[in-house]
Amino acid sequence: MKKLQRLAPWLNRVVLALSVLVFARIGLSYLVDPVGAEAAVGGTLAAPMAVTTARIGLGGFPIALALFNLTCLFSRRRFSAGVKLVAIVAFTAMAIRLYSAIVDGAVPQSTKLFLPESFIFIAALTALLLERGELSR
Repeated sequence: MKKLQRLAPWLNRVVLALSVLVFARIGLSYLVDPVGAEAAVGGTLAAPMAVTTARIGLGGFPIALALFNLTCLFSRRRFSAGVKLVAIVAFTAMAIRLYSAIVDGAVPQSTKLFLPESFIFIAALTALLLERGELSR
Protein backbone atom coordinates (compact mmCIF):
# COMPACT_ATOMS: atom_id res chain seq x y z
CA MET A 1 0.00 0.00 0.00
CA LYS A 2 1.37 3.37 -0.94
CA LYS A 3 2.05 5.93 1.79
CA LEU A 4 -0.51 8.44 0.57
CA GLN A 5 -3.19 5.79 0.27
CA ARG A 6 -2.81 5.06 3.99
CA LEU A 7 -4.07 8.57 4.67
CA ALA A 8 -7.38 7.91 2.90
CA PRO A 9 -9.26 6.41 5.88
CA TRP A 10 -8.19 9.30 8.11
CA LEU A 11 -9.11 11.95 5.57
CA ASN A 12 -12.45 10.17 5.07
CA ARG A 13 -13.05 10.35 8.83
CA VAL A 14 -12.16 14.05 8.95
CA VAL A 15 -14.46 14.86 6.01
CA LEU A 16 -17.31 12.84 7.51
CA ALA A 17 -16.86 14.31 11.00
CA LEU A 18 -16.75 17.88 9.66
CA SER A 19 -19.83 17.28 7.56
CA VAL A 20 -21.71 15.85 10.54
CA LEU A 21 -20.89 18.98 12.55
CA VAL A 22 -21.77 21.41 9.74
CA PHE A 23 -25.01 19.68 8.72
CA ALA A 24 -26.10 19.23 12.34
CA ARG A 25 -25.41 22.88 13.17
CA ILE A 26 -27.37 24.12 10.16
CA GLY A 27 -30.21 21.68 10.74
CA LEU A 28 -30.52 22.27 14.47
CA SER A 29 -30.59 26.04 14.08
CA TYR A 30 -33.59 25.75 11.75
CA LEU A 31 -35.22 22.98 13.76
CA VAL A 32 -35.02 24.79 17.11
CA ASP A 33 -35.62 28.39 15.94
CA PRO A 34 -36.53 28.63 12.27
CA VAL A 35 -37.76 32.22 12.60
CA GLY A 36 -34.51 33.34 14.23
CA ALA A 37 -32.33 31.36 11.81
CA GLU A 38 -34.12 32.89 8.85
CA ALA A 39 -33.96 36.38 10.37
CA ALA A 40 -30.18 35.98 10.75
CA VAL A 41 -29.89 35.84 6.95
CA GLY A 42 -32.40 38.63 6.34
CA GLY A 43 -35.48 36.48 5.73
CA THR A 44 -38.85 36.30 7.39
CA LEU A 45 -41.27 33.48 8.07
CA ALA A 46 -44.69 35.06 8.51
CA ALA A 47 -47.08 32.10 8.35
CA PRO A 48 -47.12 28.92 10.46
CA MET A 49 -46.84 26.83 7.29
CA ALA A 50 -43.69 28.77 6.34
CA VAL A 51 -42.19 27.95 9.75
CA THR A 52 -43.03 24.27 9.34
CA THR A 53 -41.65 24.22 5.80
CA ALA A 54 -38.40 25.83 6.99
CA ARG A 55 -38.13 23.30 9.82
CA ILE A 56 -38.46 20.43 7.36
CA GLY A 57 -36.53 21.81 4.38
CA LEU A 58 -33.80 23.74 6.15
CA GLY A 59 -33.72 21.76 9.40
CA GLY A 60 -34.79 18.21 8.65
CA PHE A 61 -32.78 17.61 5.50
CA PRO A 62 -29.43 18.78 6.93
CA ILE A 63 -30.08 16.70 10.07
CA ALA A 64 -30.82 13.66 7.87
CA LEU A 65 -27.54 14.26 6.01
CA ALA A 66 -25.70 14.54 9.35
CA LEU A 67 -27.24 11.29 10.60
CA PHE A 68 -26.40 9.46 7.38
CA ASN A 69 -22.79 10.65 7.51
CA LEU A 70 -22.60 9.78 11.21
CA THR A 71 -23.52 6.18 10.37
CA CYS A 72 -20.92 6.21 7.57
CA LEU A 73 -18.30 7.53 10.01
CA PHE A 74 -18.57 4.36 12.08
CA SER A 75 -18.41 1.92 9.18
CA ARG A 76 -15.27 1.83 7.07
CA ARG A 77 -17.24 0.08 4.32
CA ARG A 78 -19.49 3.15 4.09
CA PHE A 79 -16.78 5.83 4.16
CA SER A 80 -16.95 6.19 0.40
CA ALA A 81 -20.75 6.63 0.28
CA GLY A 82 -20.69 9.31 2.95
CA VAL A 83 -17.78 11.19 1.42
CA LYS A 84 -19.43 11.03 -2.02
CA LEU A 85 -22.54 12.58 -0.50
CA VAL A 86 -20.44 15.35 1.06
CA ALA A 87 -18.75 16.03 -2.29
CA ILE A 88 -22.09 16.15 -4.12
CA VAL A 89 -23.70 18.46 -1.54
CA ALA A 90 -20.66 20.78 -1.42
CA PHE A 91 -20.40 20.93 -5.22
CA THR A 92 -24.13 21.60 -5.57
CA ALA A 93 -23.99 24.35 -2.93
CA MET A 94 -21.02 25.97 -4.68
CA ALA A 95 -22.72 25.80 -8.08
CA ILE A 96 -25.96 27.29 -6.75
CA ARG A 97 -24.03 29.96 -4.82
CA LEU A 98 -22.18 30.91 -8.03
CA TYR A 99 -25.42 30.92 -10.03
CA SER A 100 -27.05 33.11 -7.36
CA ALA A 101 -24.12 35.54 -7.43
CA ILE A 102 -24.56 35.89 -11.19
CA VAL A 103 -28.35 36.19 -11.12
CA ASP A 104 -28.90 38.01 -7.80
CA GLY A 105 -25.57 39.75 -7.42
CA ALA A 106 -22.72 38.83 -5.12
CA VAL A 107 -23.63 39.20 -1.47
CA PRO A 108 -20.68 39.41 0.96
CA GLN A 109 -22.33 37.10 3.52
CA SER A 110 -22.90 34.50 0.82
CA THR A 111 -19.58 34.75 -0.99
CA LYS A 112 -17.62 34.23 2.24
CA LEU A 113 -19.22 30.76 2.49
CA PHE A 114 -17.75 29.79 -0.88
CA LEU A 115 -14.32 29.24 0.71
CA PRO A 116 -15.38 26.66 3.34
CA GLU A 117 -17.61 24.92 0.80
CA SER A 118 -14.66 24.73 -1.59
CA PHE A 119 -12.42 23.38 1.17
CA ILE A 120 -14.94 20.65 2.05
CA PHE A 121 -15.39 19.75 -1.62
CA ILE A 122 -11.64 19.55 -2.27
CA ALA A 123 -11.07 17.50 0.91
CA ALA A 124 -13.86 15.08 -0.06
CA LEU A 125 -12.58 14.75 -3.62
CA THR A 126 -9.02 14.20 -2.36
CA ALA A 127 -10.23 11.51 0.07
CA LEU A 128 -12.09 9.70 -2.71
CA LEU A 129 -9.11 9.85 -5.07
CA LEU A 130 -6.73 8.65 -2.36
CA GLU A 131 -9.05 5.78 -1.55
CA ARG A 132 -9.08 4.72 -5.19
CA GLY A 133 -5.31 5.03 -5.30
CA GLU A 134 -5.37 7.68 -8.02
CA LEU A 135 -3.28 10.23 -6.11
CA SER A 136 -0.63 7.78 -5.02
CA ARG A 137 0.55 6.68 -8.46
